[in-house]
Amino acid sequence: MSNNKVFSSSEQLFMFVKAKHFGDEETAMKILQSGGAPLVAKKLGRQVKPFDDSEWNKVRYPLMCLVLHAKFDSDPKLRAVLLETEGNFVEASPRDRVWGIGMGAKNVNATNPEAWRGGNLMGKALDLVRKVISENKPKSLLASTNLIEKFEFYFN
Repeated sequence: MSNNKVFSSSEQLFMFVKAKHFGDEETAMKILQSGGAPLVAKKLGRQVKPFDDSEWNKVRYPLMCLVLHAKFDSDPKLRAVLLETEGNFVEASPRDRVWGIGMGAKNVNATNPEAWRGGNLMGKALDLVRKVISENKPKSLLASTNLIEKFEFYFN
C-alpha cells in the first residue's frame, strides 16, 4: 500500500481498515505494528471502539473486496494464481458462518451450496475480485465511490 504502510496479510489490512472506518486510530496503529499475523490482527480488530455492528454489516463485504483487490492487483504472482483458479471460490470453514460455509472441506455437503450453513462471503468476494481484475473492470463494481475514497484515504 502507499505511504510506506506494509501489510503482511489481508487479515491485517482488513482489520486496519475496520479500525480506520470506525475512527479508532490507536487500534489501527496497533494492527499496523502487529507484524501481520492474521490471528493477532483479528484479535486486535475485535477491540475496535466505537464499534457499530449494523454499520459493519453494511461495509464489511465491499471493504473486503477492496482489500482483496489491493492484494491481488499489487502482486503479479498472486494475481496469476487468482486468475488461473477455475470455478467458484468456497471458504470451507466449519466455524465461520459469515465469511465461510459453516462446514469443513471434508464435509459431504461442502460442494452443495443448498446445504451450506454459512454465507461464503469470502468466496463471493474472491469471485467478484477475480472478475473485476480479469475483465479490467472498475473498482466501483466492488464498492461505492464514497467507500473507495475512504479506503484510499486510510493510507494517507
